[in-house]
Amino acid sequence: MYEDVLKAYSITEIVQICKYLNKDYNIYDPDEVRWKKIKYAFSKTPEDLLVALQDKTFSNEFINHLLMNYYICERVVKYHFIKHLKKSLHDIVAFEMSIGDSRIDICRINGKLCAYEIKTEYDNYDRLSTQMNDYFNAFEKVYIIVPIHKFEMVKNHVPSKCGIITYRMKKIAIWFFHIAEPQKRIFVILIFV
Repeated sequence: MYEDVLKAYSITEIVQICKYLNKDYNIYDPDEVRWKKIKYAFSKTPEDLLVALQDKTFSNEFINHLLMNYYICERVVKYHFIKHLKKSLHDIVAFEMSIGDSRIDICRINGKLCAYEIKTEYDNYDRLSTQMNDYFNAFEKVYIIVPIHKFEMVKNHVPSKCGIITYRMKKIAIWFFHIAEPQKRIFVILIFV
């Protein structure tokens, strides 16, 4: 049924719709509020088709499907990376923690304090040096997570003691994370399915 709704839109249009839905997404909104936003975003779709979809699924399921398949934003990268971290049973993980004048995306405590800053292709990299300074003042290990095509650019703008984790998605739901360890910049590959 999702495909029936999406067939009237180009990939570019779907990405723009995803951007709108992601920006305004709030898990605490009632289902009917999210459906109102979906109907607004999919204005080219016949109303009866959207009503039929609404009868068969929850709004958050549809939005998650869109984001996971068409819009690789911070929320999606974080989801896939956390799937890996949750395998470490003795770790404590915190999200969106204020550190100095910055806000770290993921903080992990496992005998060492580790910070993970996610930058997608949609993000601005202007504050990266300030963020790195703040994070290295508070954490023993700092990693930046970026799309694989941003590796060369990022490695020239972060300290050599910063690890770089690159990602790419191949097919739907198969993620490859490549970790360049601090100073060595040697890749270790993690595959998430």
